[in-house]
Amino acid sequence: MLASAALSLSRGQDLNFDQRHYHFYSGWSLLAGRLDLDVAPAAVGTYLNPVMHVPTYLGIAYLPPRLFGAVLGAVHGVNLFLVYLIALRMLPGMRRRRMVAALAAVMAGVGPAAIALVGTTFGDNLASIPMLASVLVLACAVEEAEQRRAGAGPRLRLGLVAVSAALAGSAAGLKLTFAFFYVPLLLVALGIAVWARSWRVGIVFGTASAFGFLLVAGYWGYQMWTHFSNPFFPFANDLFHSPYHVSFASRDVRWASHGWTDPFVETLNMATGRTEGLQEIGFADPRYLFSLWLAAVMLAGWALGFRRPVMPLAARAVVVYWVATYVVWLGAVHYYRYFAVGEYLAPAALLALLGCLMRRGLLAVWLAVVLAVAGAVETGSWGRIPWGRNWYRVRFASAPEPGAAVMVDGGMASFVLPYFPEGTRFFGVVKGDFSPLHALVTDRLRAHPGPVYRLRVEGHPPSPLSQFGLTDTDACEPVRTRGTRLVLCRLERTRGFP
Repeated sequence: MLASAALSLSRGQDLNFDQRHYHFYSGWSLLAGRLDLDVAPAAVGTYLNPVMHVPTYLGIAYLPPRLFGAVLGAVHGVNLFLVYLIALRMLPGMRRRRMVAALAAVMAGVGPAAIALVGTTFGDNLASIPMLASVLVLACAVEEAEQRRAGAGPRLRLGLVAVSAALAGSAAGLKLTFAFFYVPLLLVALGIAVWARSWRVGIVFGTASAFGFLLVAGYWGYQMWTHFSNPFFPFANDLFHSPYHVSFASRDVRWASHGWTDPFVETLNMATGRTEGLQEIGFADPRYLFSLWLAAVMLAGWALGFRRPVMPLAARAVVVYWVATYVVWLGAVHYYRYFAVGEYLAPAALLALLGCLMRRGLLAVWLAVVLAVAGAVETGSWGRIPWGRNWYRVRFASAPEPGAAVMVDGGMASFVLPYFPEGTRFFGVVKGDFSPLHALVTDRLRAHPGPVYRLRVEGHPPSPLSQFGLTDTDACEPVRTRGTRLVLCRLERTRGFP
């Protein structure tokens, strides 16, 4: 944790796009009760579960930047300790297994996602903590049951199963993309239930995971249901048909699967740095090339009748889970930052595969693999600036009028909204998939008696506002911040618009 905090400080202050677009606003919005006052000022981000970003708002608003960056980095370092504990379960009884497990944690800490995300507000390496903890607890339960196995069959402690499930459910509640890591874990748990000959394992896992999800996301899901008739608004609207969003499944077409060859082709792409189809910033990492191809060779060998190496059941569960998440991620999401938990877990899976092939000389081979991976890793940045005394340093040319309405035009602008006078209301310039919200924005503007402004990023062309009964004026003033130049312009209502 201390090393991770130091790494966060060395990389500079986080100022990523999503933080300015909705992370900071989202935490403030929940604490300030803005759901009934604002309409989509941060586009989709307005309606994502804000629980994870409450610490983002509090840390940025009230802590010195370096202190908050160090705290974030330290928390993100918990992932590496969890990988260490999981790796210990891969080689039970082996000499020097603590050193081998520590090397697995080192490999987890030098991954391109781990380095790029440390000290940032994205949350992929925050929700990964309960997800990795869930894998750890389930592996401990399986390890214990295998050690105590008797003639009547293995007995799994249902309490541990429940804790594992609740942690996995809470991870999916914090960030919906973690549902793609939860489903493979559920399947692994069902496989363990068959091995343990206990149908109660499956029921406990399903029930406890639902509890964990509702504990974290239940309140926000209820708010989305009562406001928009969709608990996952705006997602899954092809199922819920909310009148406030288009009724089809939304997906970013930039990151699309290319078919059944992806699991192997992408290992080569990631090893050689050809990652334009996986995320915006480039990276290189050979760990998947080692892991997936080694697993494929071992499976082919077993299929051809070669002796099946002995692997502890807990290690088998981790390897199966990791391979399944890799395949599901490529087919369903295909965006690398969302696979942070898989990157963390890859060293433990690779260690389990190597450990079942050799015991003599494993430490030397493992050290060589870790050094090879660490030396080949390349990563970019999601947006960093030098540390300052204030995170954003928002400065208005003149104080905005109290009781105004502000049309937020475009991304990277909502982070300044908490600095407006109390009583200001904010509306996004809705278009595209959010076009059905147009009527709601128009009705609230008609009912608003105060002045109306447009807030946009300097240099970005303004969107037309005639559909809202608004026209531009020349009364524009700059809004200075660290890293972003914004413009605040007075608007006029068109004739005949109340």
